Amino acid sequence: MAALTTFTPPPGMETAPCPPYPRPRPSGWGPTTAQTNAVSGPCWRAPCTSPATVADHQPPLIVAWVMGGCHMPAATFETWASSPQATPRGHCLTHSRSQGAHVSRMFKTGEALKAVARAIASLA
Repeated sequence: MAALTTFTPPPGMETAPCPPYPRPRPSGWGPTTAQTNAVSGPCWRAPCTSPATVADHQPPLIVAWVMGGCHMPAATFETWASSPQATPRGHCLTHSRSQGAHVSRMFKTGEALKAVARAIASLA
């Protein structure tokens, strides 16, 4: 969970529910060209050795949204999402798609809220 230190939820978010995650998500949230160009090396998902070609938001954008990004001014969230600090590592296209499907499934089943609560607790 060390990657979560790049995103600081705003105070009080745990008492204020978020509106639905925007679909389609705003294009300004990235990955930007600069974030994609900064990706190098192999996919971070061990034992994969495929080249990393997709900038990976840490935490995933929908998780950052639920952690309190939904309460940030839109420009502040977009500034974080499009920053190099938001995508500290990359993965291959296969693992990018796999992660997206997994996170989406977690939100549909409610498991994501438990995972987000554990992540926030680990930051304390």
